Amino acid sequence: MLIRSTLIITIFAVTTFLSSCQKDEPETTQKSTQETTNSQNLNILKTKITQAMVSTALVKMAVTEHYDNNGQFSGAANLIGSLPANVSLDNDTGRITLHLKGVDNSMTEKDTIQLTPEATNIGISWHCKSNISKELLPPTCR
Repeated sequence: MLIRSTLIITIFAVTTFLSSCQKDEPETTQKSTQETTNSQNLNILKTKITQAMVSTALVKMAVTEHYDNNGQFSGAANLIGSLPANVSLDNDTGRITLHLKGVDNSMTEKDTIQLTPEATNIGISWHCKSNISKELLPPTCR
């Protein structure tokens, strides 16, 4: 009788355990799918921001060239006919601002990346400052 009772209790425990595992499985799959989607969206956003940063390269070159020729950042905007979309240049300081609202719908008017030039002994050094999460920034800006 004792063996029979133990067997019934064991079968009940195994059945309960298996039943609970089956209930949890869809939630685990759902979480995994959601995590994958979030990760993909994050990677897409990072790519968009990195691509937008590439558009500042020519502006950086123009500011650097202007400094090399004139010894100052002021007036660099005069060298550039038109700036890429979402990019502005402070004509006094040479600071380049990338406005991220146009890069992705999740960005706001306040989301920017600023590239500030600094003259050093070996050339121009660019300092990056942003109000967005560091994980979204390109490696050169972290």
